Parts: sequence; structure tokens; C-alpha cells
Amino acid sequence: MKKGRVLHSSLFLLRIAMADDPAVLSRISAAVSQKIAPKASARVKIRRFIYNAVSSLLPEMKTGSLVIIFAKSLKEIVLPLATEDLRQTFVKAGLMK
Repeated sequence: MKKGRVLHSSLFLLRIAMADDPAVLSRISAAVSQKIAPKASARVKIRRFIYNAVSSLLPEMKTGSLVIIFAKSLKEIVLPLATEDLRQTFVKAGLMK
């Protein structure tokens, strides 16, 4: 990931790298800081929320993408808004087909 790129959106920070073999399936990981959610149960809930938002975008993504999504702040965020924010960031990164 040190060779990858960093992209910012209003809700997320993404670290993106491409796999050496483009035939490898895309891998996506979500991370939530203790500053965002002090309780572990809240962090897990936010990670599940991010994975749910990304799941609708996976069929449109290019293969070989390695992505880590860091939540900046998820207070009062709804799923369609997060999904659209991630879609725009993935398009900006060139990860969509």
C-alpha cells in the first residue's frame, strides 16, 4: 500500500493499490478509528455499514483493486449517501469499469 494512492472524499479516505496480477479479485477492507467510534461495537457497526455500501458497487469494479476504506465521520449518514460517495470516489480513482 506504500506504492498506492490516497483519495479523499467528504466521508472516507481511501488507500488504493493495484495487484501485480490484474486477474486477482478485488479486495476491500474497512477501518474505523477509535476517534470516530470509541466503542468496539460501534466500530463494527460502521464497518458493516461500509461493506454494505461497497457490496452494491463490487460488480462494477475492475479486478485487481486493493482498497482500504477509512471512515472520516459517519454521524447521521444514510446508506444511499455513503454508496454514492464511494461510487464517485471509485470513479475518480479509475476503479470502475
